[in-house]
Amino acid sequence: MLSKKSQRLVMVSVLILALGLSGCMSFFGAKPASMAVTPEEIVIDLDDEDTSVTVKAEVYDKRGNPLAVDSTKIEWSVADPAIAAVEPETGAEAVVTGLAEGETTLTAAFGGISVDVPITVDGKEPEPPVPAATELIVTPD
Repeated sequence: MLSKKSQRLVMVSVLILALGLSGCMSFFGAKPASMAVTPEEIVIDLDDEDTSVTVKAEVYDKRGNPLAVDSTKIEWSVADPAIAAVEPETGAEAVVTGLAEGETTLTAAFGGISVDVPITVDGKEPEPPVPAATELIVTPD
């Protein structure tokens, strides 16, 4: 027969094993399996007053459960920094700002997993041309 101390140790071990197998113990080392970024597509119009969009990343385990992760390890980057910029470059949230007309990609990465989000920046409408003076008439007063 096991001592009471040994029985408790066995019960705790079985409980930890059961919770770990059920996926309920992300703090015991559930590994990141996927990631999602919202919004899934970014469209910025440079004619608008606000030319920035806030994006958020979330990391999930293999069962689709959100994981509490060190958000400073989520990295953001933009493929073409002439079209859009992202700040800060790390964190669960970032702000994408349109800079010039074109298309590029925002990438969020964490622990070997990455998600690409398409960015479309629509350019400013061209200013209408100012009519050129074609004739100057001077009249005496």
